[in-house]
Amino acid sequence: MPRFKAYNYDQNAMVVINYQDQLQLGTFEHAVHYLIEHKLDVSVFHPKYRNDATGRLAYDPAILLKIILFAYSKGITSSREMQWSCETNIIFKALSCDTVPHFTTLASFVSRHADEIEVLFEQVLLVCHEQGLLGNELFAIDGCKMCRVRSKSWARSGSKLRGLIRHHLLKHYARDEAEKEADLDRDIRRAKMTTSKGTIQGYNGLATVGKKHQIIIDAQAFDEGQEHQTLQLVMRTVEARFKKLGMAESIYQKGTIVTVDIGFANPMWPTVSHQRRHGEPMSK
Repeated sequence: MPRFKAYNYDQNAMVVINYQDQLQLGTFEHAVHYLIEHKLDVSVFHPKYRNDATGRLAYDPAILLKIILFAYSKGITSSREMQWSCETNIIFKALSCDTVPHFTTLASFVSRHADEIEVLFEQVLLVCHEQGLLGNELFAIDGCKMCRVRSKSWARSGSKLRGLIRHHLLKHYARDEAEKEADLDRDIRRAKMTTSKGTIQGYNGLATVGKKHQIIIDAQAFDEGQEHQTLQLVMRTVEARFKKLGMAESIYQKGTIVTVDIGFANPMWPTVSHQRRHGEPMSK
């Protein structure tokens, strides 16, 4: 009878690794690491720190961003789980340089720097533009209904969320809050949205995607179930962003095609179509 070397998965081992070697070229973690280290200006976070002369050393915003963004890519929206991942997962260890920020540090960073994080995503869009990844000849707008965990007061504060990152940040807030209150009734905290089939707990997420490499150039969430009520706002937002970033003075005057499905159709469509064909600004 053959004999084999024994093995046991339930054991610990000291392993010598190089963190850089774990971030392999072509992976998402390498892209996050490279963008934050070489392309993004994380100094936008610095004004809120007050430890220049006194106080303890803070975690570098670049490290916290890498942990949070990679966690989001894995569907992790809990600060406690992010801390645990930094303790146990080799990729998280590589991105964090084997530091383990406390979950309260991660939660505080997200809650204090929501606006700054959104600014970084516009920087990412600029990087995509510089690399020729956007194309700008055809955009597709589509949406889907998604459930969410938000307080009623947040739902009343405004229907538009500035970009897809806001969606993840809100999930992060809610998850951390729920973990502090184990008996939290999530159903009570879900925002309501009226659709053709009645009122549901959730929101309508709309994404605008470029044809060339399917890069999301805009993402918003609305408390309106009917998509035709949000189309013009989305198109205006896309146009304003391209102008703000210097990528196009008026993107729709360059023959850009925007496609949507039948769910966006309404009596306003003929006016919108006419204006876009002739390069006119939207009047409504």
